[in-house]
Amino acid sequence: MSGLLVIVLTATSCGDGGGGRAADGSAAMQGKIAFSSDRDGNWEVYVMDADGTGQVRLTNNAARDYFPAFSPDGTKIAFTSQRDGNREVYVMDADGTNQVRLTNNAARDY
Repeated sequence: MSGLLVIVLTATSCGDGGGGRAADGSAAMQGKIAFSSDRDGNWEVYVMDADGTGQVRLTNNAARDYFPAFSPDGTKIAFTSQRDGNREVYVMDADGTNQVRLTNNAARDY
């Protein structure tokens, strides 16, 4: 279904007493929701404020990017991507920068 908004996971408390900072002092994504949407014709990862405002696309490529999940401290987002025909797990900073592939799966039928 084109344009379907799928909320995958809400950010968890950063464990900092509500101050919005991770243990290392960096800004955390407290109160944000990570989700996947194909609103632009391809599945990409987005974040938004809990009230639905402030929507920002974090991934932008020809592959399907979906199933985002925040790290416990809110500074990273893990997600699945179908780049190069394989389903792989990636991690990126919560602002979408520094995307790194964590797995190296051989092509197979699912």
